Amino acid sequence: MTATVRDSERPDGIEEFEDVPVPLDRRRSLWSVSAVWFGFPMVLTCAIFGGLIVHSLGFWPGMLAIVTGSGCLMLYVGALSVLAGRTGRNFALTAAETFGSKAAAIPSGFLATIVIGWFAFQTGMAGAILHDSLGWNERLTTLAAGLAFVAVTCWASGRCR
Repeated sequence: MTATVRDSERPDGIEEFEDVPVPLDRRRSLWSVSAVWFGFPMVLTCAIFGGLIVHSLGFWPGMLAIVTGSGCLMLYVGALSVLAGRTGRNFALTAAETFGSKAAAIPSGFLATIVIGWFAFQTGMAGAILHDSLGWNERLTTLAAGLAFVAVTCWASGRCR
């Protein structure tokens, strides 16, 4: 099925492009996408694991390891982003073209699992760190962090305005 659902056909007014490339007039600007990628590494795990790497290897070797890893990731994600920007295809469509429609379920399922796990990890770590450092209730803080993360995402996407 390659038909897309139009705003007028959906009760929530949100148009999705799961099965077709995003039309040129609906694509986000470079600035909008760059803002997301700029904010992506600004999470607690980067600070904690960066500190552990530098502590274990020493300052300059640790910084070199972080810069090298970040550079490799930047090249990989940048290449995928250029491809997606040129074609308008999302991850699922690109995976289906690369692996076939049935085999694309494997990398798509893996990505979905990573995203859900990453969200759970970030909210849990926020609750644990605030509990350990400030004595706040860990479960309530984790719940509040999760709600705050969802609210920021909702606001940034323009879906909650």
